[in-house]
Amino acid sequence: MPARRRFIADIATGRSAFARSVLLEAWRALLPDTFHTATPLTLRDRVRLTGSERITLTDGIEPATPGSIAAGTLDLLWIDHAADVAAVPSTPVGVGLTVGAETDIGLSTEDLAAAVVAVAGERGAASIAVFRLDERDGARSNEVLRVVRRMSSIPVALVAHDISTDVTARRITDCALVVTDDRTVERVARSAGVPTVRLGSHDSLTELYVALHDPRSDVDVAELRTARTVAFALDAWQRGRMTTAELHASVRPVRPEEQRLTV
Repeated sequence: MPARRRFIADIATGRSAFARSVLLEAWRALLPDTFHTATPLTLRDRVRLTGSERITLTDGIEPATPGSIAAGTLDLLWIDHAADVAAVPSTPVGVGLTVGAETDIGLSTEDLAAAVVAVAGERGAASIAVFRLDERDGARSNEVLRVVRRMSSIPVALVAHDISTDVTARRITDCALVVTDDRTVERVARSAGVPTVRLGSHDSLTELYVALHDPRSDVDVAELRTARTVAFALDAWQRGRMTTAELHASVRPVRPEEQRLTV
């Protein structure tokens, strides 16, 4: 009898609690045998996995280590395969804002708040929501909340992610515009058709203000194609329809030079 095939989930510790939850739920929905543990494996983990053939899933776009599978794009499929967002009561929000504790967005809190508040006013937003996606973000979220409230004439609320990924996601997808530094938040929002602006590439208040007037709501086609390819390959591997070598070959990123046609 062939060895049981298992997936070890290796998610970077820097990802927010919300992002980790989305990824794990997406992986487990598509791959029931996902085994979540920190790496390197402990002796107890190794004993539990004895007799199984293992592949490590990472949250990146490209493999972090030799032999691992980059499955970070699968968060694009979460809302279709693992979420129950529709069951959560709707709470419409004008503008949603997330800033992690360790993120350098290149702007002061005052400039960030000024741009967001200005655009919220121009859009006629009824409210602004500041999201805290991880307990480690507490001080940063409180600072942003305080400054936004000082500048805003419309209600500003703190939305803390606690246990339910669906509830947090519903609050995100209820926004008319999401301004975020979190890649998973951006993907979840766009999967639901919510326009987003990604923080971190704007050097001034003016640049951010201009960007907030031109948000993106479309899902990256290349990333979605990658997600579907990876999901199909992992499912085939888990069912024994694909060898490990075939799996790695099918999900290996294609370099630009490899896409050139040869005569």
